[in-house]
Amino acid sequence: MNIFLVEDEPWALAELVALFKRYEPKHTIYSFENGDDAYAELKNVRPHLAISDITMPGMDGLEFINKVMELDPSIKCIILSVHDQFEYAQQGLKMGVCDYLLKPIKKEQLYKTIDSVIASIESETIKREEEEMLSITKLLYTTSEEENEHYLFSKPYYLVSLIIENWKGKTSWQDTNISKEEMKSYLAMNGNEKGEIFCLDYDGQCRILLIPILDKSNQSTIEKHIKRIFEHLKNKVTVHVSYLKKNEYESIATVFDLVNKKLVDHMRFGQSTYIPPETVKDELDLTNIWVKIRVIETLILKGELLKIKGIIYSITSQLKLKSITMLQLKLLINNIHYALKYRLKENLGSNTDIESIQVNLDTLDTFSTFEELADWLEEIILRIAEHFTPTLIEPKNLIPKVIQWIHSNYQQNPLFQDFANEHHVSLSYLSREFKTQTGCTFSEYIMRYRIEKAKEFFSEGLKRTSEVSSLVGYDDPKHFSSVFKRIEGISPKDFKKTIQYINH
Repeated sequence: MNIFLVEDEPWALAELVALFKRYEPKHTIYSFENGDDAYAELKNVRPHLAISDITMPGMDGLEFINKVMELDPSIKCIILSVHDQFEYAQQGLKMGVCDYLLKPIKKEQLYKTIDSVIASIESETIKREEEEMLSITKLLYTTSEEENEHYLFSKPYYLVSLIIENWKGKTSWQDTNISKEEMKSYLAMNGNEKGEIFCLDYDGQCRILLIPILDKSNQSTIEKHIKRIFEHLKNKVTVHVSYLKKNEYESIATVFDLVNKKLVDHMRFGQSTYIPPETVKDELDLTNIWVKIRVIETLILKGELLKIKGIIYSITSQLKLKSITMLQLKLLINNIHYALKYRLKENLGSNTDIESIQVNLDTLDTFSTFEELADWLEEIILRIAEHFTPTLIEPKNLIPKVIQWIHSNYQQNPLFQDFANEHHVSLSYLSREFKTQTGCTFSEYIMRYRIEKAKEFFSEGLKRTSEVSSLVGYDDPKHFSSVFKRIEGISPKDFKKTIQYINH
């Protein structure tokens, strides 16, 4: 905070300045030899605390303090007086002065008084800022008559919306070490020292900046600084930044909605995005993507599902190079989903109601990387493929279906013979293909998959070994514990201890 020291005696002022070194650099100390100079500086610097001698040439201490408190009643004031000026001190107290100090000043008493006043200012500032942020947050939600009465309504501001990762990403602003104060100070360092900058979290993913427009000449400067803060942030996190100017008597909620619409229209998936007001939509050539979708369709027809993963990663790599937006990506995924369902229906036929095969596009709002996108897209395509079984399929191409079948039935003791009979293939041939493609036998794969699922259950908070044993298909907890130790090298009991240690 800013602290003014006003004292006409040079030696006394020098002593005060020396004593107040204790409060630097956290607080900034300004010293003045008279009330006139101190009052003139109020045009440039607003103090949080003013300490003034009473008797001074020109504007005396009481007049100076009276003018300060007329300008801003929240400024705390302390007067300095000698014993025979006590009636002046009493007059100051009636004016609203928070305390007074007697000369000659005792260091212990000075520090005790100043520490108390600073603590009071900090407490009041926090409370005032919380109330201010709450009132501004309300303005962002809806337009109302209350907005017309808020002082921000009549003033021009730049409203900046910053989305971290994605609309519903796993990382929030609170999870980062990027504080709101850091953002405000970064803007202040770049030429916005005058005028109050507001920074608040609308929700976990969205942070709002309100930057005052003091005159027309500084608008381009502010826009340059918004770009600079984007460049600063994108080196730390994936961030999407858009902004618009809020004119005088324009609704903050309306401008906020327009800024978010810009973000919806232009926010790129998996990459930081800077979206100034003049941004326009880009058309993407997705011809190569659709060629690869046709390849996937062919692989499903032939039952060669293991090859789909590589094609999907090729697709997502191309989408990354094209800097696809969230809006374009959602439309593309929806079209892929629709096209695969209906073309496979035409080629293979199915008793399944294809309308029941749905995809939740809102899931994309939780992703922030192309790796997550690739895994999810593979899951969607394999889910579609499950409903369309080719009439002729080589045993080697059945292995992905065996794996899916295991994942769906691992709790019910699935028999490999049942799968072989259902698909009319030789068990011995299918067993050899399974080991060739997975590196282990059918029973080994089930055993390892069950133990992986058991570890997930323990990690999610299930504590009873017998309960987890039953959930993963083992009726005998002792046998389960023996298998668990053989695969993991430690018993279920010791594994649970490691989880507790990590969590604490």
